[in-house]
Amino acid sequence: MDFIRNTIFFITFFIQLSFIFCLFDDQVGKFDWRQQYIGKIKYSYIDPSIGGSQKFVVATEENVLSCLSTRTGSIIWRQILEAGENGVIDAMSEDGDLITVSGKGQFIRSWDPNTGILLWETSFPNAAQNEALLHFAISTHNKEIIRIETLPEKHTRVSVYSFTRASLKTSDVIPTPWYNKNTNCSFISPGYFACIESSKKVLQLLSVKDSGAFIPVTLQSLGIELDKNIREVNVVSLPYQGLSEKPVMALQMEDSGMLLQIYPPGIKLMKILTNMNEVSSTLIEDKLVLFTLYRSGNSYQINALDVESKSALDYLSGTFTLSENRGDLDSFFILPYTKKDHGVSYKVMLLFEDYSVLVIHQQGRLVWSREEALSNIVATEVLDLPLSDTDASIEQEFGQPDVGTITKFLIRLKSQVYQVQNVLLQALIGMKGDNSNVGTNKRTLTRDTFGLHKIIVVISKPGKIFGIDNLSGLIVWSHFEKDFSPFYKGDNPHYPLFVQRTTAHFPYPPVCTALARHRDTKHSRIYSFNPINGATLESKVLPFDVVQVMTVGSLDHYLRGIFLLDSSLKVHVYPESHDISRHKDSHYMFTAQSGTGSLTGYSLAADENNQLNAVEVWKIDLPQPIVQVVTKRPFEHVHSQGRVMGDRSVLYKYLNPNLAAVFTEGSDTIQKTFCNIYLVDVITGLIVYSASHKRCRSPIHVVHSENWVIYSFYNDKSRRVEVSSIELFEGKYQSNTTAFSSFAPPPLPVIEHQTFIFPSNVITMTDTVTERGMTNKHLLIALPSGGILELPKTFLDPRRPITPLAEHREEGLIPYIPELPIMSEGILNYNQSVLRVKGIVTAPSGLESTCLVFVHGLDLFYTRATPSKTFDILKDDFDHYLISVVLLGLLALSYTTKRLATRKTLRAAWK
Repeated sequence: MDFIRNTIFFITFFIQLSFIFCLFDDQVGKFDWRQQYIGKIKYSYIDPSIGGSQKFVVATEENVLSCLSTRTGSIIWRQILEAGENGVIDAMSEDGDLITVSGKGQFIRSWDPNTGILLWETSFPNAAQNEALLHFAISTHNKEIIRIETLPEKHTRVSVYSFTRASLKTSDVIPTPWYNKNTNCSFISPGYFACIESSKKVLQLLSVKDSGAFIPVTLQSLGIELDKNIREVNVVSLPYQGLSEKPVMALQMEDSGMLLQIYPPGIKLMKILTNMNEVSSTLIEDKLVLFTLYRSGNSYQINALDVESKSALDYLSGTFTLSENRGDLDSFFILPYTKKDHGVSYKVMLLFEDYSVLVIHQQGRLVWSREEALSNIVATEVLDLPLSDTDASIEQEFGQPDVGTITKFLIRLKSQVYQVQNVLLQALIGMKGDNSNVGTNKRTLTRDTFGLHKIIVVISKPGKIFGIDNLSGLIVWSHFEKDFSPFYKGDNPHYPLFVQRTTAHFPYPPVCTALARHRDTKHSRIYSFNPINGATLESKVLPFDVVQVMTVGSLDHYLRGIFLLDSSLKVHVYPESHDISRHKDSHYMFTAQSGTGSLTGYSLAADENNQLNAVEVWKIDLPQPIVQVVTKRPFEHVHSQGRVMGDRSVLYKYLNPNLAAVFTEGSDTIQKTFCNIYLVDVITGLIVYSASHKRCRSPIHVVHSENWVIYSFYNDKSRRVEVSSIELFEGKYQSNTTAFSSFAPPPLPVIEHQTFIFPSNVITMTDTVTERGMTNKHLLIALPSGGILELPKTFLDPRRPITPLAEHREEGLIPYIPELPIMSEGILNYNQSVLRVKGIVTAPSGLESTCLVFVHGLDLFYTRATPSKTFDILKDDFDHYLISVVLLGLLALSYTTKRLATRKTLRAAWK
């Protein structure tokens, strides 16, 4: 019995081993990398009592609470709070216990600053009115949360909640007719709240303890005369004042400021601060020290002031210079520490307009920096790298047919010298084993043989543009375009980014162009740059507002033009030198109004001044608001025009490149939500197909490719996520085998539509793409757990039969099962979780089997996907020595056999 039991155990064990898929240690990080970020810093917790621990805690606009190392800037721990408004961090304590208030008081949490562990959680007892503006302060000494609730131009109410005694005190209504949404207010300390009226002449002061009324204090009564042209006056609180009954505050203007101290019930001017752009404070040697920072170009001057004695502390002053333009300085914090000789020094943490975080030593040395703009990527393009010097010389040799023979000979010698140099350099690098700089310098930042080495160009929400090496994840170049603001599709930011010229047209440089809006004026802007080195080619504000944009199909000097449709329905082209008159009969545009549900198609017509105008040719008014409009990839390759059936017949695909998937969402008469999908030909306005889903609501995620559309939605009735798949076929016969025309379309397609159950939420999804479209299609789905699921398109085939026949098995169809699987071996990023994913970008490589995948969100992740396995790549463990020996042996054997056959033939001839 023991023998049988052990035999069964070993058989079961080995059967289970056959289903295990994993990575070896040497494969981790070989073709992938991950970078973690936290977002734009909003609050900072820097307790001087633990300053020697070389770390500090920050809260960000991405609802992230994190602890960073002051030495390296690395993340020690990170807590990601609820997404959306429920997780917005409204306040964080500045000293004492680490406490945060988020979700408008819905969550009050206490954290361990060393480990990030949640100690306890509670909530504010009463909820504020929806239209009220809220300000929170945390008093760690009194164990209280103070909330100021203000209705613009009406009244204010003060609530004090003791989280240890669970008691709430609420004041009477305080009239505040002078308060509006543009009024600058701040807590001076947990005991006082101050506001600057919009006239910038009166300071309103409120005592939280009394909560009787705001005390108006005119700045003129303090002896302060403001310039009429001054645009902004901000109230700045100075932390680490404890329970002081006479706290200190600062008023910050453009290049100056003033230090004020509260003497109840009034305010006293302590000192006028000159040459100041930003102000901060901290405790050094138990003294409250005020730090002011003044910027002149890229040079910065820091001055220190003892608040109590009002004397300058020259030994704490410093200067530094930054080489890169990062926009305006938002704020800065002082990180004090004790030196080895028991002296006091500090580091400065700078927060810039481009979301970057820099830590500078007092002596001006850059300690580290973090590019937090990469946590807010809006637009992405993956481009091929330029040719190497050797390949460029070969292109130059064959690209000059008119030169003489001697010139060609000299060019050939020059290219061969380059090749010899390159071979020697590669051999030297291989002998040294130094691959640390691969992908970072100009010599290695070139196109490789199989097109796996590319550059990822991304535009972040604040307007900072990056060029990222896809192999290493290192930033090759970055550029901050000031006043660059995105367009918005609903609540989602959007930068139209186009590749006008790739690196395939040597010696012409590649060109990328992005459209945006000016941050202040909201006018449309255009920015053109070289994606390989980040050099700016042109940046200007357009004299019109862009409502639609598309690329021109043809090329002029290998440069693809861009059509811009303005609000007056005039069509412009960029660059302006591009001839647009010949495009009027071959290009069409359409617009979608999300609020009204209106779709409008336009043709192009030239007026007497040869100016193109958009002429309306069709219009569809949908009864519900439009949620999404998704078109196909503009340069998608479709390898097969049909699908081979089990009986060896062909079912031809309906390949309409002008087809757009339009999704709407609404409510019926009994307030039950539903979603509609329309497949619309955007050239003629023909609705090819429509369907409706009851009890459906957002979020809706769509993938539109070839002849199929796959989309996910939430089923409110069943309380689950469902994925629906649509495939369109022409039938057994193809109407046009060469080209598709919307003006002479085939008959309406045969529609196959099926819906499946997905056992998890869908954050976003896309499909894999390869060079020629021969490889099988897989869907890449971002999961809430941080995994990226690679799901074969076969599972979402709407033709999956319930009862499979022999023909179905011959075709390779899987029997229909409502539930879609989440296979652990299908998780692309194994244990490298990617959180708050906002987009997945796929790009083809030179290998047909390999698709490059770039995932961006709060974290970045890059890897390779092989939907049909690596059918065109030798395995890593391929025995090259064995095959070489076999080939040499066969060569020797064939030569020997040839000699023997020749000798045998000669002997036979003599007989």
